[in-house]
Amino acid sequence: MATLSQLSACGHDMFYIIKTIEAFILPPGFLIIILIGAGIWHVVRGQRFLSLLLCAAGLIAWALSISPVSDILMKHVESELDIPNRLSGDVIIVLGAGIHVTMPDIEGSGSPTLTTFRRLYAAAQLHKRLNLPVLFSGAGNRFKPASVDSIVIRTLGNMGVPSKSILIEAASKNTRENAANSASICNRHGFSNPILVSSGYHLKRSTYYFNKEGLSVTPFAAGFETWEGKSYSFVSFLPRSFEGFSIAMKEVLALFITRLVE
Repeated sequence: MATLSQLSACGHDMFYIIKTIEAFILPPGFLIIILIGAGIWHVVRGQRFLSLLLCAAGLIAWALSISPVSDILMKHVESELDIPNRLSGDVIIVLGAGIHVTMPDIEGSGSPTLTTFRRLYAAAQLHKRLNLPVLFSGAGNRFKPASVDSIVIRTLGNMGVPSKSILIEAASKNTRENAANSASICNRHGFSNPILVSSGYHLKRSTYYFNKEGLSVTPFAAGFETWEGKSYSFVSFLPRSFEGFSIAMKEVLALFITRLVE
């Protein structure tokens, strides 16, 4: 009869087996298998150069789909960021990252994207601590501002932020417009010391644009993708998604081009 520890070890091994199978039968894993498999097939046929290209493509795709590699870039865009021990300001500016206006919700229709929700939650926590107004900037979509207003007000309200403490500008479509439109509102209301809330990987670029508009902001990260002491397991090295690498690469390139051109 198997002991409890033996059953536990068997279950642990089965977990890794299942995760490995899943990783290679779902994209991008099965595409990696096809590339490497085709490369091995061409070795058999004596086409070594083509084999090398296919295997290299498969291995590169594998590397770009795992967090230990994407985190190398993420560390660059999230460097020099930390949660400040002491925070002061006169307004909390939270940058939007999309709103699903027609998504079904328990309270009707419409919901923030997961990234926007995470940023709104961080802004609500700051409001709870500092009792400052919250300025939501930009929805990043084509829908009517009125729809965005009601969704943002409802979401922040459920997090404890009263509607009288919420300002919204839903016209911005990119980070540059976030900064310009937010600066206009801050000037109109007499705000001069904003706390800027966005995803950790987005803060370097957004801070740059806000500084260009004459606003000296205190950056506050609504979560990090990398941090000191982050650990990786066997599962971290299984192909999963290109999303992390794509986000980090976008920020690296956008920050480089922005500073080069502007």
